[in-house]
Formats: sequence, C-alpha cells, structure tokens
Amino acid sequence: HLNRLARVIAGLALLIVSLRMQGVALGVMDLAMLVLAILGGILFYMGAFLLAAGVAFFTIASVEWVNILTNGSYQALKVPPQYLPPWLRGAITFVFPILAYAYYPASAICGWGEPYVLGFAALPAGAAFFALCYAFWRFGVRHYKSTGS
Repeated sequence: HLNRLARVIAGLALLIVSLRMQGVALGVMDLAMLVLAILGGILFYMGAFLLAAGVAFFTIASVEWVNILTNGSYQALKVPPQYLPPWLRGAITFVFPILAYAYYPASAICGWGEPYVLGFAALPAGAAFFALCYAFWRFGVRHYKSTGS
C-alpha cells in the first residue's frame, strides 16, 4: 500500500509548495483550519463509502454511487463555485458537503473573499454527512434480507 502513502505525501508536498508559491503564510488558526478540513474530507469519503454500502443492501450495482461522489466531487471542484448553477452549488454545499472541506477552507486561508468562519465548516459538515450515511447503513443492516446461498 505504498501507492496510497505516496499519494498522501505527494498531496501534502503539493499543498506546501502551492501555499508558498501563492505567498500564503499560515497562522495557527489557518493550520487548525487545514487539519479540520482534512478530517472533514476524511469523514466525507468514509460517509460516501458507507452510503454505497447501504445502497448495496437494496440494489444490485451500488459501485456507481461511490464513483458519483468521489469522481464527481473531483470534477465539481475544478470549477470555482461562483460559476456553478445555484442548485449545484447548494447541493455540494449542503447535501454532499464537498465545498465545506475543499473550497471554503482554501478560500479562507488564501483570502479569496468567502467569510473566514466558513473555513471551519469542514469538520461539522463531514461529521454530519458521515452520521447520516452511517444511519442509512444501519437502516440497511436492519432491513437486509438474504437471498440464500
């Protein structure tokens, strides 16, 4: 699993280089926000996989749900949220809180104009998404009916 570790190391290196190139000096609050954003993102992806596992109880092919959330979030973040249709921006802010762990902390740290306090929304948003997905997964476990062997 060195490949996964290499991705984490490369991501952290890219983050450090990018912040230095932008001339961003991280303060204590910025570092705390960054850590909370990473934790919120981890909770989001854990929730996405729990959601897919919950959907698997009721469908035949649930793998695409994970792809929609993981690859879809990657694609959605390529466009600044100001250019997204309002319904999509609302969906990736409140339903699938992708902006909470990716865009808002970056905006706060880099000074892109969003309210600074929104940068701290990552952990609560990720935790809420994870809790809802966990509840759905538990619902699936309770209502699972085996088809036999």
